[in-house]
Parts: sequence; structure tokens; C-alpha cells
Amino acid sequence: MSSESFTMCRDAIPLFLYGTLRPGGRNYMLLADYVIETTPARVWGELRHLPAGYPGMNVPEAKILARGTARPEDDADRCHTTEIPDCGPAAGDWGWVLGDIVLLKNPRHVMPLLDHYEGFQPASKKESLYERVLVGLLTDKGPTVAWTYIKAQATGDIPIASGHWNSEEFSAAPRSS
Repeated sequence: MSSESFTMCRDAIPLFLYGTLRPGGRNYMLLADYVIETTPARVWGELRHLPAGYPGMNVPEAKILARGTARPEDDADRCHTTEIPDCGPAAGDWGWVLGDIVLLKNPRHVMPLLDHYEGFQPASKKESLYERVLVGLLTDKGPTVAWTYIKAQATGDIPIASGHWNSEEFSAAPRSS
């Protein structure tokens, strides 16, 4: 999926997934009816397994191109007007996080559902579990941009050095009470 793929503007929005919402993941059905296409991708960041049984990701602050708003149509447009950045490694203790970009139709409807599911409150990062941010990513066809959810709050979690989260791999992971 390259930036040229995004010709629908307000009618579609790219979203990078790395956990339970990915195709084949236990919560994919929440967005399956909105998916237009799926492309494997990777982003420079840090993946962690949270005690609640799902992953969370962080990215270097310098890699965040924009922060999500309560206006999905404007956020969809931002994907088309943002210059594609250098998507390679950044300084610090980071690595590649592997996942998929899904192109979602009807962002006005699907993004508020996903924001609620992810605990993202556009008006209050302080009260959000995750924050939706726009980042540069790499695909087999080259660099592009997509929205993704990053951890907004620190929690007791386990680093995932491979950059690939698999629920079965962590089914025996310790959980907080």
C-alpha cells in the first residue's frame, strides 16, 4: 500500500494494527466489515505485552506526525496531505514493530468505535488508555503513513524484542490481579 493508494480521502483511513485487531486476531471482527485492503507493514517503535493480555506500542516522539482528533474526516484527510517522512530507525532503544495496515472505509463511523474500544479520548490524553497518532511506516511497496494506537499510560508490561505480538505466545504470561 503506497500513498498513491489513498485516493478516497474522507471515505477511507489507513490504520496500523499490531495486536488483537489484526486479521486473524481475536477482535478483528470489530472492524472486518470496514476493511477495504490489508498490507503487511512495520513501524519503528517498541512493542510490549500488557498484563491485561494484549499488546501496547510506543514510538519515538520524533516519529509522531500528528495526534488524533474527534474529527475522523479531518484525520483521514491528514493522511493524504502529510509528507511521507523518513521511516527508518531513530536514535534510542527501539526496534521494528510488525503488523498490518488496514484501509478502512467510512472513517466517520468506524474511528469513533475504535477510539472507544482502544480507550482513546481525543479531548483528554490524560484519561486515555491509548492515543491515536499518525506515523510513517514501511511496506514492501515503500514508505507510507497511517494512524495507529500507542500506549498513553505506563503499566507493568513485558517487552517484546521480536516486534511481533502473538496471543498464544503470551497466554502463560504473568497477569496482574
